[in-house]
Amino acid sequence: LALTDVWANKIIDYLGSGINCGRGGGNINHALRCVQDIAPAMKPDYIIVTIGTNGTATQTQFATLLNNIIKIGAVPIINHIPMNQRGNVTTSNTMVENLGVDSSRFDKATAINNDPDDGQNTSLFFEDELHPNALGGIALYNRFIADLGYIKE
Repeated sequence: LALTDVWANKIIDYLGSGINCGRGGGNINHALRCVQDIAPAMKPDYIIVTIGTNGTATQTQFATLLNNIIKIGAVPIINHIPMNQRGNVTTSNTMVENLGVDSSRFDKATAINNDPDDGQNTSLFFEDELHPNALGGIALYNRFIADLGYIKE
């Protein structure tokens, strides 16, 4: 998988600028540090976060992340996490929905028939059924554009 095929980098290309602070194994604590330590100096218009697959995040942590993004003057976009076999998708995505901010439905993009109730479309993931493969990355990118393409305008 070429770096240019990573869905987050495709979104940055679409938007025209940005930085990807994501990393393998990252979790809510990593996102909190990124927003606190890196984002203020960049003065972004938007901060797009997809977090919740690695480890558990609490509603309080999500609220802190949201408040920290707003505090630096950026518009928060907290995406639903993709479907996976760990069983934390519903809990994490409910917490995201409770924030009441714009989001891309990555859970739908990676579900059979685009319906999370139908389960994970495993053809969109590597063998670990956790990390999206190239097709999964395209599905995430396309869903982002469908849900949030307006932010480029």
